[in-house]
Order: sequence, then C-alpha cells, then structure tokens
Amino acid sequence: MKEQIEVLINSGTSQLIFDLSNVDFIDSSGLAALVSGLKKVRALDGQLCLVGAKTNVMEVFKLTLLDKVFIFFPTVEAALENL
Repeated sequence: MKEQIEVLINSGTSQLIFDLSNVDFIDSSGLAALVSGLKKVRALDGQLCLVGAKTNVMEVFKLTLLDKVFIFFPTVEAALENL
C-alpha cells in the first residue's frame, strides 16, 4: 500500500481518499503506510481522508491517537464534498 501511495503522489495526486469499509483489521504496517502518505500529501498542501472505518479499526486509530491526525468520513461522497 505504501508503494501505491507513493506512485499516486509521484504522479501528481495530492488528494487521496481511502475507503476502509472492507477493512476488518489494521496493524502498525498499515498505520505507518497511511501516516507516510499523509505526510507526503500535506507537503503538497493536499489531504488524505479515510472513509467508512469499522468500529474495531477505529479503535486502533483511537488507541494510537491517530484519530486526531486523520480526517474521517462516513462515505466517499462526504469525503469528496470536503475536498
């Protein structure tokens, strides 16, 4: 995932939306990839939004305090309206 994020950013994309609605588990590697992507898009004055995080995935973000760092939306449409 980290490599794919870099490909998108290197191609000029600075607005990213990740739909987590099908994600049941996230570990430190997944969090690290998202944090890395967030830093890179912020350097380009962009945004990285997360959509549809399930309760158990959201708990991981809360435990690591990353819920204060990322922007969460219930749907892709809501995230698109924010961009």
